[in-house]
Amino acid sequence: KVPEWTLVGSRGQAEPADAVLDNVVLSPTFTLPFPKEPVARRIEAKIDTRGEGKPMPRTFSFVTPWNSSTNPIPFDQKHPYFRRFQEAGFDLVRLVAFSETWLWGTSVTRGEDGKIKLDFSDFDTLLDLYRAGGAEPYIRLAYHTPRVMTSAASGKGHNYSAPTNPDEWDELMRRIVTHCNVDRQLGIRYWVTMLNEADISIRRGQTTWAPILDLYERTTRIVKAIDPTAKVGGPATCGPLPGSQEEDIRTFLRFCKKRNLPPDFLCFHAYRRPQPRDFE
Repeated sequence: KVPEWTLVGSRGQAEPADAVLDNVVLSPTFTLPFPKEPVARRIEAKIDTRGEGKPMPRTFSFVTPWNSSTNPIPFDQKHPYFRRFQEAGFDLVRLVAFSETWLWGTSVTRGEDGKIKLDFSDFDTLLDLYRAGGAEPYIRLAYHTPRVMTSAASGKGHNYSAPTNPDEWDELMRRIVTHCNVDRQLGIRYWVTMLNEADISIRRGQTTWAPILDLYERTTRIVKAIDPTAKVGGPATCGPLPGSQEEDIRTFLRFCKKRNLPPDFLCFHAYRRPQPRDFE
């Protein structure tokens, strides 16, 4: 049975790819491993390459490689994907300096002496890999608060709790930025100094703006003290557009003005908004 619609290279009906299928042929010669009841066999497509060689649209100038603690390095320079990455010609690649969720960077643990321990091995490999692929890294310093730094109960709420000892947070941020731009002299220009998607936990009543904005101020001042030429930004919110995110961004900007922390750029996104014009 021919499906009513087919998606190519997309995440759902709301995010179609720039592709057109013509003369789709369904054949029983190939069975997908999932779902249990196969719904597609094989798609034969004629590829129109007349647009090859044109400049890549701005919407595809930046990329986030998805990795995790169980898969910290998606591929190496010997893998075919590395060549594909080079050919894509991305200008910037977003890397996360610290996260314990689905993205991965620096390992942050607490040693037997009670002090915070950092392992930059995976993070350095990622930096070297994507720089070799021709993309300039821009770095989100911390996706959330490290579990070893908070006393909050387990669950998503702890991700946005204030660290038990704010000085440990400062030291973590200082060591990461120093590692990149002083020790390794990488010249990272762009840093997102806000926790990721804190507005979700704020709306759920798990936290408030106060600890989130405090960490932003601490982190921003640390980056600027180490490298005055670096660019910093936030608020990394993701609420509805139009909707609650408009006020979230205003809250962030009012705080920056009050604390004399003018952001160098705004960083925000929204779900189910695939087109650049949605953000204009």
